[in-house]
Amino acid sequence: MEKTKTVKIELEVFQRDLVLQNVSLTHPGLEEKLKNKRSRNGYVTLNLTRAEVDDFIGCVAREANHTSNRTLEDELDEIFGWLEQAQNAFRAEESLTC
Repeated sequence: MEKTKTVKIELEVFQRDLVLQNVSLTHPGLEEKLKNKRSRNGYVTLNLTRAEVDDFIGCVAREANHTSNRTLEDELDEIFGWLEQAQNAFRAEESLTC
């Protein structure tokens, strides 16, 4: 049985809390994964699957694009950037295996 591939995402605790307070996450278990992660040195580290990253990035983008709060939009855009890097890591790996 092949192990599910994951990518590591590091978010500041502030960013994690911002997501939990403002973004509706739709992937089953992703919100719980964020809530239950303990912080180390002000950061939380998540190992996310491709499906979780795809959902996370879509939900963050949706909220960033629809908020009227400029500060929230800027913070979510930064989180989007981190998630986009993770998504690109999955794409790079997939292109190597084809």
